[in-house]
Amino acid sequence: MVGPTHGCAYLFVIILTVRHSRVTRTRAMAVVPGIGGLLVLRQLAGARQG
Repeated sequence: MVGPTHGCAYLFVIILTVRHSRVTRTRAMAVVPGIGGLLVLRQLAGARQG
């Protein structure tokens, strides 16, 4: 059960990042397993503030 759930979460992070960001660096961070989603959130939050 954990495997498919983790896989779906991984795909959701990648798909949502591609839809919400045009920056190649942010998109590349999304494919990093495990911590990629957190890196993307940090990158997008910084882009909104500055």
